Amino acid sequence: MPQRHAEPMVSRLGYDTDADFELLRHTLAVTESYKPMLDALTWPSHESSELARIDSLVGSNITVTETCITGQRTAVGCVLHLAELFRQGIEPRASVAVSLSRTALVSSAHIVYVLGAPDPDIRVANARTVLRRQAGSHLSSTREFAEFESLIGLRPPADLVLTLETARRNIGGSGAGEGAMVLEMADSMARVLVGSEYQESGDLGALREHLAWVWHVWSGTAHGWAWPKHVPGLDDDDHDVAPGHWATDFFQLAVIVQHAVRLVVDGLTSRE
Repeated sequence: MPQRHAEPMVSRLGYDTDADFELLRHTLAVTESYKPMLDALTWPSHESSELARIDSLVGSNITVTETCITGQRTAVGCVLHLAELFRQGIEPRASVAVSLSRTALVSSAHIVYVLGAPDPDIRVANARTVLRRQAGSHLSSTREFAEFESLIGLRPPADLVLTLETARRNIGGSGAGEGAMVLEMADSMARVLVGSEYQESGDLGALREHLAWVWHVWSGTAHGWAWPKHVPGLDDDDHDVAPGHWATDFFQLAVIVQHAVRLVVDGLTSRE
């Protein structure tokens, strides 16, 4: 656990009071729940699982199953890395903590956006949107790599651009971007959090707005923009201070990742 800072030093992440450290203990306890869930993860998915159903209906060789597996691995890796630093008594720099948090948030959003939807048809539609986004990212990089003249060993196969263009067109889905998926995920997570062991009562709108705020300020910080310095938070001239109250934000992130992992485990399991 990180040590309380002696005056006049102030935590760049907002861990300065007994309440902050108690919240951090709760956060680390949440991250400890990841391992037994990951141990229960079955891969490949069962043929009667929800993820197998979605992949069958989407009909693409770019599968939502692989996307969810990769997404949870990325999200868990980022959060556990930060958690391990805290357990060693090391406070990461704010810009590093926030950037890793943003990566975990986006990776979790892809999962919750698909598997957290209450309606089976919406889950398929949302999967198409996520896969369309992924295919577009792959296509953009592949077009660039295909023009390489010096690093020719990194050129993709000649037909890959056409293959990806066809796959993206056939996948369908909306053109929703990462931000839209995160905000949709915020609605789903707000419903999960209200009434849960982590939030016995609360305002759905307030929880959604909190997650929307986190998405924007973390994205601004990760991109190296100056504007997050001017949002409510620690009153400090140090540009490496995390915006807002990161102790609270990190706790919420840990719960979101926990929910995403649970959704993946359930999505891979037989429905029979």
